Amino acid sequence: KIEAKRIVAKPSAKPALEKRSPPKFYKLPFLVFVDENRDRVKIENPKIQSLEIMSVLSKEWNGMDDEQKKPFTVKSDADKARFQKEKEEYKQWKEKMANPQNQIVDEQEDSEEA
Repeated sequence: KIEAKRIVAKPSAKPALEKRSPPKFYKLPFLVFVDENRDRVKIENPKIQSLEIMSVLSKEWNGMDDEQKKPFTVKSDADKARFQKEKEEYKQWKEKMANPQNQIVDEQEDSEEA
C-alpha cells in the first residue's frame, strides 16, 4: 500500500517583499510617430525590411514642419507626465522598501485610519 505524503507550505518568518519594476521611459515624439505609421509603411512597401522602414519614416519625419509634428509631441508630453508620476511613485516605494521599519509604521497608520 502506497501512502501519499501531504506537503504543507510553511509560512515564512518574513512577509514577501513586493516586487516592482521601474517605470517604462516615455516615448519621444518621433517614436510615437513611428508606432502610428509603421504598419502603413509596411503595407505600402511589403518587401522592405525593418531598417528600411525606419529610414522611410525618418525621412517623412524630417520633412514635416512643427505643426505636423504637434500631435505626436502632445502624445509624447502626456506620456512624459505619466512617466514622471510613475517615477516618483517608484522612488517613494523604493525608499519604503529600503527601510522596512517605515513599511511597518505606514501599515499601522493605515489600520488606525480605517
